[in-house]
Amino acid sequence: MGRHRPDRRSWWRRPRPGLTLALLVAAIASYGLLVVFSHRIEQRSRRAWEVEGNSLDQLVRRYPSRGTNSQAREVETIAAELGLRLVPNWSSRPLRLDPGAVEQWQSVRDALGEFVVTHLRRDDGRIDAPPQAVADYLREHRQVLARLRSVIADSDPPLWRRELDRGPEARLPNLLGQVALHRILVADALEALRGRGWERAAADLEASWSLAAGLREDPVLIEQFVSMAVLRFQAGVLRRLPEADSRWSERLAGAGDRGLLLDALRHEVAALSMVDPTRLTGELSASERAFGWLAAPYLRVSHADALTRWQQALSGLEQRPSLCPPPGRERLDWRVASRPWWNRLEDSLQAGFSATGRLLRLQLDLELTRHWLALNLERARSGHWPAELPLGGASAACPDERWLYHVSPEGEVEVRLSRSFPAPMHGWALPLRHRSGF
Repeated sequence: MGRHRPDRRSWWRRPRPGLTLALLVAAIASYGLLVVFSHRIEQRSRRAWEVEGNSLDQLVRRYPSRGTNSQAREVETIAAELGLRLVPNWSSRPLRLDPGAVEQWQSVRDALGEFVVTHLRRDDGRIDAPPQAVADYLREHRQVLARLRSVIADSDPPLWRRELDRGPEARLPNLLGQVALHRILVADALEALRGRGWERAAADLEASWSLAAGLREDPVLIEQFVSMAVLRFQAGVLRRLPEADSRWSERLAGAGDRGLLLDALRHEVAALSMVDPTRLTGELSASERAFGWLAAPYLRVSHADALTRWQQALSGLEQRPSLCPPPGRERLDWRVASRPWWNRLEDSLQAGFSATGRLLRLQLDLELTRHWLALNLERARSGHWPAELPLGGASAACPDERWLYHVSPEGEVEVRLSRSFPAPMHGWALPLRHRSGF
């Protein structure tokens, strides 16, 4: 009989507890090293972020917390008569809204918003009659709006709570309600301009400016977005107001500040740096999220990588002379480095940094509006359109471009930018061309 040959395949089937235990210990040790390594990388990235002057404490010292003032509470009460809730959802203040007023506002909300945007997007001063429901709403609430204008004009600006010190837990004012109130004021101003009611339109604009004081001052990204929209509302009406107060040109020159947007981005990053990165799993699959505790080291390293790229992007934006993209490009590329292939976490601030395009368009909108205010002022003084732009043709927002000015033999005036820009990726914008005529 031949010798028995052992089945080598059976060797792999034999239980080997020692080897299994060794592999398990090695896996646990490796995971532990990954945890320690990822924590160190994350902490190093956070320290580098704070060393650059971007810590939340530093922002809070520059923008201290405040409470809601009495003027804001009075505005909340008056807005309730318009069917609007300005009281934040987190507030415990009891303020009952009349269901009938709410229903009436909701029935005209869309038509009123379309009336405003349609007219402000025109490149001339023509104003059509509003839809009948909108006209009825404005007429029925004329006394309420007059009281609102009076309250705002006779007191300090209404300011809502600001609490940057709470980081990602910071509570916001009721921004939707505030935007709705601005739309109503702008619609009323347009209706007044249609009947050459310059004084009422100017009072509506003053109320809107004062109402937005807190938005302009707060370095909170979403509030800056709303502030940009409100400034655009105001600029659009000012282009149609023949006798605007001279203070408006100074106001618009100081608005659209890049520094405040950068501070809002710093606050956003500072708040995100305080969030546990294992919760930032927006782009992971359901199975990957189910094993999130195993992926913790990867998530922390990805988070640290994002913080580093955001810091680089902020530094790059600070050093740029302007936000205008170079000739031949439609939009400014704010990225210093693209997201690496291995970082699958959602870039939470991509939309925030892309807001530089919104701010550039706002700066151009405000520039053209200031030119139009200066032209109207010179025409009122001399009785005719000037031979050239009183403020000069150079663009501060886009130094390589100019504002072109033309007066036709018939006395029609046009101001436009020497370069065209695409429509904003989000929202709407005023035209970069405006013509005379009512």
